[in-house]
Amino acid sequence: MKIISKESFIWVNVFISLIALILCIFFTQKVYVPDREIVKEFRKANCTIENVFMIKKNTFWPCRTENNVNNWWYAYFKQAFIEQIVYKGGDPVLDHDMGNPSEKYSMCNQGIVSVMYENVEDKVLEQRANVTGLFSYNSTWVKGYLQVFNRSHIECYYDSQNPFHVLPFAPKASNYGLVLGMISAAVLIVSFSIIVVLFVLKMIERKKKARSYRGSIYSHLQSSSPSINGVSNNNNSSSSTNNNNSSKSKKKQNIISAQVDFNDFSFNLATTAASQSPPNTSINTAATTTNNNNNSNNNSSIDQNQQKKKSFILDQDSQD
Repeated sequence: MKIISKESFIWVNVFISLIALILCIFFTQKVYVPDREIVKEFRKANCTIENVFMIKKNTFWPCRTENNVNNWWYAYFKQAFIEQIVYKGGDPVLDHDMGNPSEKYSMCNQGIVSVMYENVEDKVLEQRANVTGLFSYNSTWVKGYLQVFNRSHIECYYDSQNPFHVLPFAPKASNYGLVLGMISAAVLIVSFSIIVVLFVLKMIERKKKARSYRGSIYSHLQSSSPSINGVSNNNNSSSSTNNNNSSKSKKKQNIISAQVDFNDFSFNLATTAASQSPPNTSINTAATTTNNNNNSNNNSSIDQNQQKKKSFILDQDSQD
């Protein structure tokens, strides 16, 4: 079973909210408000009852449907008439016949009450009108609710726009439109609340994803930085090692060159001293020859020592 996503659920609630808003406006503006406006048009009066009677009417329709619908007050005050008049009359439960289904037409009965009242709006002292009742196939039921008018005066309410429309009870606006409007408003509030909650949760989830994405990028950069630092450290260490080796080799070369220069200098001194001695004596000649031999031997030994030192230093360089 596929679970609906949050985005789809949000759009579904948006659609429900729009429908609920339209229904709320319709039931309040087109049903409840007109009922209240109609109720406001009625004025209270004291009606004098002149006559109470019942009429019969032949119709091709059931008595309790089409005929009652034709009553001007039926759509607005049907329930009020049943509660205020029918239930207070005799035998209110006898109206169980919808008509005679075996016949091609029905014989319907309706109660009529003729009244007279003072029309204050039009300044008519004796305004006459008829209070009409409900139709029924059962004449006993009609006579039952007509018993309520067995008196001389009743409190009545007339329409200021049409003085011939008179009610034997106080008109009240139907709560039907108000109830449906409140139900639609409740659905609208719930749907809108769901939309707000889902939108907030979606924004929080998006922020969490962005934060985790940034954290993963940061951790990736942190994990890759040691290798970079290691490479740089290796490069630095190798460069420092090379520098140290080069400095060591330079020092060794300087030592070798210094020793060579010193030996050359000592050799030059010996040669100079030998050249300055007198040549006419044999002893000096022998001594000179002996010295020269010694110098040559010394020079050869010095050269050998220098060669050994050089080879030793070079071996150390290669080991380093």
